Amino acid sequence: MNLSCSITYPSIFNPNAAIKNTSLFGVPEDAKITFTVTHYYGDPGPYTRSVTGPLAKGQTKLVPLSHPGALDAYGCTAKATWILPD
Repeated sequence: MNLSCSITYPSIFNPNAAIKNTSLFGVPEDAKITFTVTHYYGDPGPYTRSVTGPLAKGQTKLVPLSHPGALDAYGCTAKATWILPD
């Protein structure tokens, strides 16, 4: 499931990936939410990280960014995956 993702700066040296569930369904607790951050000037290259759910419909999860180059982050994409029970 694709999720909305943007970069926010609650303070100047504190970037976050703001991952929002804009779908009609909630993301379960055991889901893997993977996001990829892009940076100004293309350096460093894209940074990918995973966190876990849950993420209710309409809810936003803020994930602090502390990787090298995080202060140059300008965009991100995110998706959630999980296994459906039989």
